[in-house]
Amino acid sequence: MQNLKLTALLMFTMPLLLTSNIIFAAQPNDLELLEQVQPPPKVIDGEALEDPALEPQITIRKKGAETIEEYRINGEMYMMK
Repeated sequence: MQNLKLTALLMFTMPLLLTSNIIFAAQPNDLELLEQVQPPPKVIDGEALEDPALEPQITIRKKGAETIEEYRINGEMYMMK
């Protein structure tokens, strides 16, 4: 009977003991407030803005019977088929 009471007591008090440190944790004295960041502009419904820099430049080469397609953005190849 003693073991059962002790086990029940530990089951109810351990979570309280473990979380009490978090609740009463001291905050450092040198905290500094940061500037508020402006929210991003709202997205307007409609078509996406066209940016020629984001359009891939596609180069198609034939090597024998193979066709090779190279996809580049800003001069960097990112895909080859």
